[in-house]
Order: sequence, then structure tokens, then C-alpha cells
Amino acid sequence: MNKKDDFRSYCTTQKDIPLFLTPAWMDLICGDNWDVLIEAKGKNIHGFLIFPLNQKLGFKRILQPQLTPYSGVWINYPDGQKDLTKIAFEKKVLSSLIERLPEFDELNINLYPTFTNWLPFYWKEFKQTTRYTYKIFKGQSPEALRLQVKDSVRRELSKAERTLQVYLSVDVKDLFDFKVRSFKEQNLSFNLSYSFIKRCVDWCISEGKGQILYAKDEKGAIHAGVFLVWDKNCVYYLFGAADPEYKNSGALTYLLWNGIEMAQSQTKDFDFEGSMLEPVEQFFRNFGATQLPYHQILKRNSLLLKLKSILGK
Repeated sequence: MNKKDDFRSYCTTQKDIPLFLTPAWMDLICGDNWDVLIEAKGKNIHGFLIFPLNQKLGFKRILQPQLTPYSGVWINYPDGQKDLTKIAFEKKVLSSLIERLPEFDELNINLYPTFTNWLPFYWKEFKQTTRYTYKIFKGQSPEALRLQVKDSVRRELSKAERTLQVYLSVDVKDLFDFKVRSFKEQNLSFNLSYSFIKRCVDWCISEGKGQILYAKDEKGAIHAGVFLVWDKNCVYYLFGAADPEYKNSGALTYLLWNGIEMAQSQTKDFDFEGSMLEPVEQFFRNFGATQLPYHQILKRNSLLLKLKSILGK
């Protein structure tokens, strides 16, 4: 049995490992092009660093995987650790993992919002950028959720609830088409292929880790769709889009609200999966969600890539 097989076996016994750090997710997104470093004492795993392997134009790169908001580090803290001991434990585990990284020209990954201590990366001359996501935490009643949203969201929900119906689907084609059209309206290209998206959606649905929601009107016209995935603790809004013809119907708001209610019913948080785009950030914030920072970690060892970055190319 090789290292990855041992790691897969270990992860099947650890239910708290977030979805995007599991070997099953990396297999889905990266195929064989990923690796993992493990810090352990005997059979007791203290932590691991999981990462993709990219090689393009002769450069060895460790970059954030497609369709994956967070990646990187997971630490298995011993029970009952005090804060001071916890920080020392993090330093020991992370320092060992970072030192054993393979040679690379560039590393650029997003750590989970729950991971807050990036100092061991800083001490190894990595750079950091703070990014933000929005999360609605579990344990809230439907009434409390409604009270905390902005009036604009409340109005859109009321309108959509009167005219639209939400239903489950296993077909991602309409959602993919909406996404492509919405990007085209902004003179942008959606850089994920339909075959890749379909493979990811099909796997998540078959494994009971995701679902597609659509909103349609009484004539059967689909107004919007969202793709949600989840693990033991959280539901993630991975992506969604509205038909440009119905972008003012409130359908996307209604679908996200259904996702939030689903997360609450399953005692899970709901992660909007963040955005640094101002209009999108405001849309998420209007749901009454809590802003959470997370770390983007970067290091370039290639002089050519450093120069290209400085020149903005």
C-alpha cells in the first residue's frame, strides 16, 4: 500500500476533516496530480498538508485547485489543549510540513477560515493576503434568520416565494449555461469546461455530498440554479447563476435561502464561499452573514515568475 492509500484509509475514520481537504475531493479535482505531507508520531497523525501538483511551461506550481475554495493544512489537536500549548503544537507541526514541501517555483493556496495561525509560513518567507468569506452559523431559528437579513433580501424572498418553485435536479446543463451567459455579459470567459463541471456534480450527488437546486415559474421556465456541497459541519455555496432574462426575479436569493434553511435543519454552518468582488460581497452580506477572514499563502522561488509578478504580466 502506498502513502496515498494509507492516507485515504486514515481519512475514512476522521469525520471532521473538511470536504476540500479529503483525498476523495483531490482525486475528483486533480486526478493523480496531488500529494500530501503527513506529520505523525507512530500511528497518531498530528496534521497534514495536502496540495495539487501543477506543471506548465516548465514551472512547478502548487496552486489552488479549480472549484475548490480552500485547501492546505489540517491539524489534529490533542484533546484538552490550552491556547499556549495549542500554538506551540501548531508551530511544531507546520514547521515540519513546510520544510518537507517539494521544490516549487510558485505556491499559492487558500487556507480554511478556521485556520488562523500562518506565522510558521511567515517565518519561512511566505507572503500572505487576507481574503474574506461570509458564513451563517448553525443553531438559528427561521424567525431569527429572517430578522437579520436586509430589507432588499426580504423583498426578493417575498416576491420569489409567490411566483417560483424550488426543486432538486441531477442535471447541471441549465446551470452551466446560465454561468457561461452571465460571464459573457461581463465580457469574461468561464474557464471551466462542461465535462469537468458535470463530473464533479455527478460525483458529489452520487456520494451524497452535494445537490443542484433550480427555481422555476408556473410556466416551467428556469430562472436560476445553485450547486451546493457539504461535509459534516458545513454547507458550501460552490457556484450558482441566474438566467439573464430573469435576473430580477429574486430566484438566486430564494435558492440561497433554501440552502441556508437546509444547513440549519442539518445543524450545519452555511458558507457563501466568499468573494472579493464588491457587488457580490454586498449581496452575501445582506443575508446577515458573519464576515470571516482567511489566509491566502504565496511564495515564488522562480526569479522569472517574481519578475513577471512585478511587471504585472
